[in-house]
Amino acid sequence: MAFSYNRKRHLRRIISEQLMTGKSRQEVYTELSTEFKDRKSVAQLLSSIPSLRARKKYGFLNFSLVAIQVIFILLLFFEQIFIGAFICLLLIVPPVTYKVNWYPVIFIQGVLGVLFIGYIIYSENIFLAPNSKSDIGMIAGFCISILIMVLSLYLILKLCPEPRLEKQIVHEEGESNKTRIFHYFND
Repeated sequence: MAFSYNRKRHLRRIISEQLMTGKSRQEVYTELSTEFKDRKSVAQLLSSIPSLRARKKYGFLNFSLVAIQVIFILLLFFEQIFIGAFICLLLIVPPVTYKVNWYPVIFIQGVLGVLFIGYIIYSENIFLAPNSKSDIGMIAGFCISILIMVLSLYLILKLCPEPRLEKQIVHEEGESNKTRIFHYFND
C-alpha cells in the first residue's frame, strides 16, 4: 500500500525533523515502522534523506559540488551559452537543500557536459593547440564536467546508502508463519 502524496509529504517532514535532531536512520525507521504499517514506503523515504551525521561528514564535498557548479555556470555564461547556464543554475538547488533524489540529474549534467564539450574539443583539435581564451574555457569546462560527475556520484552513494534487507520468518500465535522483510540502515 503506497502513501498518498500528502501523507508522503507529511512523513518526509517527520523523517527530516527526527533526523535533524541527531537520531540515526535506523532509530527513526524503528520508531516510524510501528506507527506506519507500510514499512517499505517508510524505508524508501528514509533512504532518500541524509542523516545529520552524513550531512556533517560530507558537507564539505557537498559545498564543493555547489562551488564547482557555480564555476561551470560562469564558464557557460562567458561562453554565451545562456540556456545551459540557466538550466545548470536550477541544478544548484538540490545540493544546497540536500535533495539527494535529484543528484542523478546532476550526474547526467556532468555526463552531458563531458559529451558535448568533449565533442567540440575533439572536432576542433583544441587539446593539441588551444588558440584562444574560448578554447581554454572549453578545456576547463570539460574538466569541471568530470568533477561534477565524480562528486555527484560519490555523494549519491555516501549521503544515503541503501538499507540492507533481511527476510525473516515470524511466528505468530494462532496464524501460519509469515515472512517479513526488515530494513537495516547503516549511518
